[in-house]
Amino acid sequence: MKAILLFTGMLMSQLLSGQRLILLDNDLQAQNLIKEGDAAYFRGDFKKSIQSYQQLAEIKHHDPEVLFNLAIGFMANGKTDSTFHLLFAIIDSGYRQADFIRYTAEFEKLHGSAKWKTLIKELDARFTDYCKTNSITNEKVAKQLDYLFYIDQKYQRIGTFKRRYAGAYPQYTDKAIDSLQDNTFRKNVDYLKQLFAKDGYLWKSDIGKEAAHISWIIAQHADFDTAFQKEYLRKMKVAVDMNEASAKDYAYLTDRVRKNTGEKQLYGTQMNYITTRDSTGKIKVESGIWPVEDEANLNQRRKEVGLVPIEEYLQMMKLLNNH
Repeated sequence: MKAILLFTGMLMSQLLSGQRLILLDNDLQAQNLIKEGDAAYFRGDFKKSIQSYQQLAEIKHHDPEVLFNLAIGFMANGKTDSTFHLLFAIIDSGYRQADFIRYTAEFEKLHGSAKWKTLIKELDARFTDYCKTNSITNEKVAKQLDYLFYIDQKYQRIGTFKRRYAGAYPQYTDKAIDSLQDNTFRKNVDYLKQLFAKDGYLWKSDIGKEAAHISWIIAQHADFDTAFQKEYLRKMKVAVDMNEASAKDYAYLTDRVRKNTGEKQLYGTQMNYITTRDSTGKIKVESGIWPVEDEANLNQRRKEVGLVPIEEYLQMMKLLNNH
């Protein structure tokens, strides 16, 4: 237990920079506003970024993830009152990942204010209420997993933004991002291993479906430790059969393990990627599906675990990779 607490304390002390959220939308107008807003932010035109995201907030009915990026824009433009207004709106929306607010370095200048202390108290109260409402028995672990999800995504977001926008995160090289991301994945897996050694595998009734999903994400990213992935998958199958874990998540990890061990996948969730850059420097990602066992019945297997048809999934992946 002591080792886990030390590791937890080390993680919780970090403030993370560059945590704009990556937004994806099938609506063309929304896509354009996202691109305009993010491009303006990374070239330092915060007023333009705010304008684009304000328009986006209107058409997306004030989606909390849109408001999060808008709040970062207001903060960069020195508008602290507007920033606080949006942060409280995100909390009031019931957004499950609102705890991201406390870890985001862009809001660090707010930390000494009375409003910030009120905001943190509200975050804590909302999370406690969420745990009570969902009969979560291990609130501390659920909260820690929320944080691990935040840092799991950090360097993936930075890398994605760097590929899309010339002015994004010049302090990071591609090699540094890869190294930092790998280090984060390994630390997160170490935490899970310590946790499971003490408490066993924790699922929905212990930590809630969201934290159970985050636990799966950490296992999904443990490609450097297929033995751990296989053990997690074995335990997860029991949980799925008892409705204690997601069948969709189980399908993704099944395919991930099969791909990592050179086998054909069952559910068609895993892709092959080739990244190219044209003469103008624009990056394009070509994707293809990893070989599938019994392709004729692929969509039936996907349906059984709640996945969309493979044709729809491939179109979604194409949009995501070349957004």
